[in-house]
Amino acid sequence: MKTKTPRPLWTPTHRTIARIIERADSGLPLDLDVLAQIERALIELDLQHQRDQRTLEVALREYEEVMLQNKTIQAELELRVEEKARRLIDSQVHSHAHRMASLGEMAGGIAHEIKNPLTVILGSISALRQQAKTGNAVSPAELEKNLDRMERVSIRINRIVDGLRLFSREGSGDPLTEVDLVAIIRDTLDLCMERFRFHGVAIDLLVPQENLIVVGRSAQLGQVVLNLLSNAFDAVSASEHKQVWLEVAAAESTVTLRVRDSGPGVPATVEAKLFQPFFTTKPVGKGTGLGLSISLGIAKECGGELVLNRQVSASCFELRLVRPPSATQVAA
Repeated sequence: MKTKTPRPLWTPTHRTIARIIERADSGLPLDLDVLAQIERALIELDLQHQRDQRTLEVALREYEEVMLQNKTIQAELELRVEEKARRLIDSQVHSHAHRMASLGEMAGGIAHEIKNPLTVILGSISALRQQAKTGNAVSPAELEKNLDRMERVSIRINRIVDGLRLFSREGSGDPLTEVDLVAIIRDTLDLCMERFRFHGVAIDLLVPQENLIVVGRSAQLGQVVLNLLSNAFDAVSASEHKQVWLEVAAAESTVTLRVRDSGPGVPATVEAKLFQPFFTTKPVGKGTGLGLSISLGIAKECGGELVLNRQVSASCFELRLVRPPSATQVAA
């Protein structure tokens, strides 16, 4: 079947020219009036062509402008993505550097915390071996006593190692989950208590025995707690009375961890800069200036906040975290 060719959309000028051509093909004479019509039609065609040309030029210019805008937008987006990626990498590097610096400060205390339990274990093993060599029978009570002692100190070593593993890992990629803040505090204290004792810094703890479930990431919250304790330690290092308080209070929908110390407190003149990256009031070479900045970011990621509460004292930092709905219902 032969398909029909669609007729073009003719303008009045096209139709006039078509009628003139039909007249000429039929042998009719072309008088002056017909020639005048041809001239007008040609002029109109030329004008229409010029208008179409201008319309096309305008459309091309608009297209070029749109393409230029698209290139500019694409370049800006690429820069933004690159900048965001760079900031993310810098943040992770700075966070890792701060964790490693904190671990370095605690290294001596951690080694001592592990060495003491190991000494107890080795002493118990040596006593049992000596009794075996001399032929003295070890009574069941004596054996049970030594085994209990070795078990207790082994559990302590295990908690210290778990705390180290928790603190040293990068937890920013972990999902937000329900975590026990009391357990995180205990694991963190296992890492730094020996350092506090060795330097004569007393810690007064007001932490409930029962679990307190909050929304967060264990590794990161451990980092925040350790940073607050380390800052308090540094704040009282030159004081005659070296005292740090760590308190936890639970409300219906939030849990507040408060760390304060007997040091001079934060001067009001630097409070506005306190949470800025790389800002520190510590001497040169001591501290990275990243602890509070990183800790604030972690608190916000967990849906909480980190503040200096001058209503309590000039050295009181509060980490306020959200309780999950399940914990809220239990509390109610």
